[in-house]
Amino acid sequence: MSNQPNDLTQSDVTAELQAAVAARRELGLALEDQVLETFLSRIQQQIDLRVAEQVAQQTRRKKSKSKGATEVAAASLALAIPLIAIAGGIAGAAGITAVMVAVIVINVLYFLDGRI
Repeated sequence: MSNQPNDLTQSDVTAELQAAVAARRELGLALEDQVLETFLSRIQQQIDLRVAEQVAQQTRRKKSKSKGATEVAAASLALAIPLIAIAGGIAGAAGITAVMVAVIVINVLYFLDGRI
């Protein structure tokens, strides 16, 4: 959470609740609904701000993750080509298969990392 001026800490919420209770006592039952609505409105605004902030953070993470996807795919190909040549020369088809399976597993794990 950021410490923006509009963010309420636990002690701020406690102080606001105490102020609302004191205002209710002072103003009486006639204005109780307005006092409660004002307090709850303030809390709801803070919840909305925090939810919006969390959604924005998740969106930024997803965007940065998608930028890295191209880099991972390019790096996989760049490393796989010489590894396939070496594995094919030493172990034949079994070596090529092992390298390709390893590359696929690494890529699948990378792309599923944010979704699991």
